[in-house]
Amino acid sequence: MRENYSIRVFNQLAIKTTKALNVRVFYCLQGKSELTINLNKYELIKDEIAFVLLNDTYSFKSENDSICCVIDIPYDSYLRIANNSMLSNGLKINKNEQERVKFWIIKLLELHTLKKAYKTEANKLILYLIVELSHFENTDHPFNQKMYISEEVHEYLVNHHENKINKQDLANAVQLSNQTLTSMFKETPFQTFNQYLNHLRLKFCLNDILTTRRPIEEIAIDHGFHHYSRFIQLFKDTYGNTPKLIRRDYIATFIFQNKSEEIDLNRHILKSLSEFREETSLEIEERTIRVAESNNIYQSPDFYIEHINNNYFDQCSFLNMKRALNINKGNVHYIVDLNYKDIFKDRESFIKELLQLLQFISDLNMHPIFKVSTSRPDVFNSSEKMSFHQALEVLFIFLRQFNHFQLGFLIEEVKCSLIHQLQQSINKYFDDYQLIYRVKPGQYEELGLARIVNDVDKIMIPINLLEDLDIHQSKIIIEVDQLIKNKEKLLNIQTIDYIRLLMNQYDKVSGLSLPYLEKYVVVNIAQQEPNAFQLVSYVISMLNQLRGEIVYRNNQMVMTRYKHEYQVITYFLNIKSKMNVNQYRLIFSDIKQLNHAEVEYFDIQRYAISENNSLDNLMLYHQHHWLAKLNFKEISTSSIEIPKDSIAHIKFLISL
Repeated sequence: MRENYSIRVFNQLAIKTTKALNVRVFYCLQGKSELTINLNKYELIKDEIAFVLLNDTYSFKSENDSICCVIDIPYDSYLRIANNSMLSNGLKINKNEQERVKFWIIKLLELHTLKKAYKTEANKLILYLIVELSHFENTDHPFNQKMYISEEVHEYLVNHHENKINKQDLANAVQLSNQTLTSMFKETPFQTFNQYLNHLRLKFCLNDILTTRRPIEEIAIDHGFHHYSRFIQLFKDTYGNTPKLIRRDYIATFIFQNKSEEIDLNRHILKSLSEFREETSLEIEERTIRVAESNNIYQSPDFYIEHINNNYFDQCSFLNMKRALNINKGNVHYIVDLNYKDIFKDRESFIKELLQLLQFISDLNMHPIFKVSTSRPDVFNSSEKMSFHQALEVLFIFLRQFNHFQLGFLIEEVKCSLIHQLQQSINKYFDDYQLIYRVKPGQYEELGLARIVNDVDKIMIPINLLEDLDIHQSKIIIEVDQLIKNKEKLLNIQTIDYIRLLMNQYDKVSGLSLPYLEKYVVVNIAQQEPNAFQLVSYVISMLNQLRGEIVYRNNQMVMTRYKHEYQVITYFLNIKSKMNVNQYRLIFSDIKQLNHAEVEYFDIQRYAISENNSLDNLMLYHQHHWLAKLNFKEISTSSIEIPKDSIAHIKFLISL
């Protein structure tokens, strides 16, 4: 990126109504100012930020002794970083969201104030600033929402808006199909090509109406509106009044006095920056935790393990898995295909294999879940129906020897009609069983999931659909295959979100579905940077150690008490946490007479991929990556410091 931005600071800044030629950011360092963007007025006080976009009509007025920083950024740089997703107008940044933008502005000011504006570093800071600006949305105004328009399309329409343009002309100019353009315009608040073009034309008209005294009809024609009455109606619908009245009211109320004075960054701004650094220096945020009496006992979910590639567990692998994940409570279910269609081909082999399987499951103290597949989603064919009944009869006889089993059946990609047939068949042989329906991505709508949920006992869903489906938690089995099979050490935001979701829902759902893998291992300090699979394994192991009553809980922490032991699990995985907070200090004020305490935690450190594909932990870029580092320490007080992005397991023993 070239050094094609500017950063300046003004005392009593005043800008007469004008059209924005790029992205301009306003950061109020002192005093009070008023920014008007396309007739919308915003008041800016100390530490508040706003920005305008290309072709916005805006003006800026400041009170005496106010100081404002102005940063100009080329619009093509903004559009490139925003991935063609842009707001239709500038806006004032919400107070809750401005901290990160302010951080990068201050860094830029520091560089320029101290005369250290090295091109590479300064351009990086501009990139980070653009990234933050590109994330904002404004739903207060229906026509100021995110738009997805290619740079070429937008530029062509801006340059030719005064001409008569149809969509085919545009398609030919930018070499895109009509269908692609139609889809693109549907991703804007304006929905169609004509509405988007009118939006651009109206912005140009507004600027000329407010900044010149030319006849309004002449302005409309110059910007492509050849039907004056139609223009008046569109303008009124967009800006709330006719062009004539808006011009009259605006000129009457806007008195422009330009007393702006540019401030030398080297002399005048150091004090403000020093004050800001003191305010935002890395700090520890304290949180006091108070326990409460509760009859709510922490319950680990049941586990559902599915065999893969026709290889059953060997006993050693299963014990390693139990040890690695600390599976010591709840039932363990083993999901296996019920190859009932083979019973007529070779009944003897079917019976022999089924008996061996049941013995294996019984020896490992698990329970069988038989997966039933059919050739059609709505009905058994005649041969499948006969085979299934034969298989159920054999299973019915065998379960005399294994009457401790909690039997279950798993189905997927079927409709309600087949579920009812299946239940009728199973009910002839068994009263007590669970019927599980597995949801696959993209199928829950077409198969009528709402009806299916009422017909089955449990619903197995991938973790990525957990927040999309409205199903009671007690019926849900979470499938975490995509986390368990992830061997990447470099974590992305999706993985972080899924881990947070898993930890939050762990004891609330009915079960957890895991793929059978041979390499479940106990994670220890020697594995300083575990991959995603090892991290998730450790998280499950940690959660399975909780016992007793829940004495404290929020969306980032759960605390249990059992006899003279307290356990706390924290998952501070809020990617939008405060920039200036480095650690949390957790003060457990109700824990007295501490005998022993220890904490094991993953420090989730942020990185980005730099231009030469190396990891850079000083960058805060929109494509975040994380590495988890395992740490352990013994502690002597009930006050513990935890990194701001972390997963921790704290254990207290109090004196008897």
